[in-house]
Amino acid sequence: MDDPLSAVDSHVAKHMFEKVLSNEKGFLKEKTHGRIHETGTYEQLMETKGDFSEFIQEFSVEHKESNGPLLNRQESVISDKFSRSLSVEKDTEKDKNKLIETEKTETGKVKLSIYATYFRALTYLWLVLVCIGMVGMQVASVGSNIWLAVWSNDKPRNGTQDIDQRNMRLGVYGLLGAAQAFLVLLAAYAMARGTVIASRTLHTSLLARILRSPMSFFDTTPLGRIVNRFSKDIDVVDSTIPHTIRGWLLCLLQVVATFLLIGFETPIFLVFILPIAFFYFFIQKFYVSTSRQLKRLESVTRSPIYSHFSETLSGVSTIRAYGSTRRFISESNNKVDYNQVFYYPSVCANRWLGIRLELCGNFITLFASVFIDVVDSTIPHTIRGWLLCLLQVVATFLLIGFETPIFLVFILPLAFFYYFIQKFYVSTSRQLKRLESVTRSPIYSHFSETLSGVSTIRAYGSTRRFISESNNKVDYNQVFYYPSVCANRWLGIRLELCGNFITLFASVFAVYYRDSFRANPGFVGLIITYALSVTQTLNWLVRMTSEMETNIVSVERINEYCDNPTEADWESDANNKPPNGWPDNGLIEFVDYSVRYRPGLDLVLREINTKIEPLEKVGIVGRTGAGKSSLTLSLFRILEAANGRIVIDGIDISKIGLHDLRTRLTIIPQDPILFSGTIRTNLDPFKIYSDEQIWTALEHSHLKHHIKGLDAELEHKVTEGGENLSVGQRQLICLARALLRKSRILVLDEATAAVDLETDSLIQTTIRKEFKECTILTIAHRLNTIMDSNRVLVLEKGSVGEFDSPQNLLQNKDTIFYSLAKDARLL
Repeated sequence: MDDPLSAVDSHVAKHMFEKVLSNEKGFLKEKTHGRIHETGTYEQLMETKGDFSEFIQEFSVEHKESNGPLLNRQESVISDKFSRSLSVEKDTEKDKNKLIETEKTETGKVKLSIYATYFRALTYLWLVLVCIGMVGMQVASVGSNIWLAVWSNDKPRNGTQDIDQRNMRLGVYGLLGAAQAFLVLLAAYAMARGTVIASRTLHTSLLARILRSPMSFFDTTPLGRIVNRFSKDIDVVDSTIPHTIRGWLLCLLQVVATFLLIGFETPIFLVFILPIAFFYFFIQKFYVSTSRQLKRLESVTRSPIYSHFSETLSGVSTIRAYGSTRRFISESNNKVDYNQVFYYPSVCANRWLGIRLELCGNFITLFASVFIDVVDSTIPHTIRGWLLCLLQVVATFLLIGFETPIFLVFILPLAFFYYFIQKFYVSTSRQLKRLESVTRSPIYSHFSETLSGVSTIRAYGSTRRFISESNNKVDYNQVFYYPSVCANRWLGIRLELCGNFITLFASVFAVYYRDSFRANPGFVGLIITYALSVTQTLNWLVRMTSEMETNIVSVERINEYCDNPTEADWESDANNKPPNGWPDNGLIEFVDYSVRYRPGLDLVLREINTKIEPLEKVGIVGRTGAGKSSLTLSLFRILEAANGRIVIDGIDISKIGLHDLRTRLTIIPQDPILFSGTIRTNLDPFKIYSDEQIWTALEHSHLKHHIKGLDAELEHKVTEGGENLSVGQRQLICLARALLRKSRILVLDEATAAVDLETDSLIQTTIRKEFKECTILTIAHRLNTIMDSNRVLVLEKGSVGEFDSPQNLLQNKDTIFYSLAKDARLL
């Protein structure tokens, strides 16, 4: 056990020691182990002049001894996160509300506003350039193909080829090819630039909104959900959506060109377009509704995976210590399995769509082929190469419609069929995608938590349990992922069927109506080629349409967090901006102040009315959950007032911007936070102070000698979280930061709760010396550290219980402060 009583007040610490740790009647009796360095009576140990004697002489406080059990450290406060969790848990219990809210899952069609959000992020300039490039490319492609078909019908004059005509044909064909290349480059460049801008814009918006979210958001939102947005959903926006947009535009233009070309040459083909279009519409509508919801479900079930993973990482040492590894592994597997329940149907829906679209495409090819006679088998090598390279939907329909206009008759029914198939598929696939995304978050959370707590998990022999939990989360995610795969296969079958019908109709009408419409052999070959390619093109068109709506779910999920409420304004408006020297005195007034952690919960501070004078040193104490940390959170407006106000030097802090407020106050927290970088960047991230000022702050924080001994000195690398420094050193760096800012108001939130007595002594000495011209609020870790305070504020159940000098409070044995001091063996 590593100082398990450091974060609780003396009353709770005494209870824990007697009921849990005591060798006489504690729960862990006969189970405590340790190495005895010195043994003997108090007098014997003091006479030996050993470590115990040195320790007592340096840090002892002369007070009466209590007959209670020996407690090396008795604390009077609890850290903010424990206080907050206990308070919120208590309030939540009363209101019968869950602290962690269920992740929302949208249903039905993706709103047009989501598409508008993405296209606004892409910017209309790049969107227009993409459309111009794509449309121009298809026009140039179809034009070059038609030009080549006309060229192939040129007949020699007097047995010789007209050189001027040949050069003209070759020149125009070359210009069309060059135009196509230029427009392809334009579209590709515009797409790359635009989608990168869109991704950056959405990511920046998401990050800014998350960073500005109130604390209640993080209290009710597991880490895995946030990780899910920043990982999988951003990845979809980065990689998948640009590819989908490009593929959708290409397929759409190819389909339009193909139908127009076939319909122009064989008009009877148009009769079949309506039923085919109806069939496509039905397939698409049926598929999209399914696929969309599957995507939503898959996304929702993904979040618990991330959350569970993150939580497992955080508590891995505890998990191992309790032998719960298998359980956590099982839970993770269950969450993954549940996610796959929605993912796999999405894949199946996609295959379902493919089959139906392929069938419809084959019918189109059949109709186009029947109305065109068999062309000469000796097709020039140039035409064969062109036919292999250009299998584009827009060009296909334009070419077949141009040569066999009757083909266009079948476009409407076929288009309707394609629309139906795609609509049906997308609705399913979209929802499966949402569900798969949601079930993915717990996997990330569990994984992250497992990594964080890996040592604890191993120590408790719980590795298998955590592996099992991880597998469960993955399995749960697959519950939604696998249906997505099935939906994809369902779509594929139907698209293949529809494509075959299109090919059939185009071929039949082209063959039987060749003479009626006087089709020339060049166009016949062109139509045959486009008709044969229409199946694949239509399949991809419907697939890309479905993928567009399915993948836009990621933008929907990102936009959900971008709409989160934020904290108050960051900057003050011109009328309320505090003067540069504010606060210049350090007067703090709480006027009828009440606060709660989030709407619907009980008040954690109730009608606080107190005044802290300039330069006054005030200790804040109270039992666990009394509201001590809530008071400091309110001072920085981490918590917003439910009633009343806080006034600092005559300015109501609710009237000014958060940046102006928080930069004028200084806090040294219980948990020292360092960032990856260097010693310098952790002390002065905005490069405001000179080296001389930094070294002075390090000297006053008793770190100068240590930093000077490092090879890189101020440029010494600090690893993530400052893990390459001890807890005491990290806390002293936080003290140095406070010395650099030298605000008029300093808050110590259990600043010495996690450090040894020697570091505690150094910090207290520096604070008394360097901050003597400041107003200091100290949430007491050890009561002896606040005995020299001007006054002590005792909180009881969120209200001011006592507020007087330590001496006056100790003279009255009925005070709360007296009982706390007695439990801490200070009396």
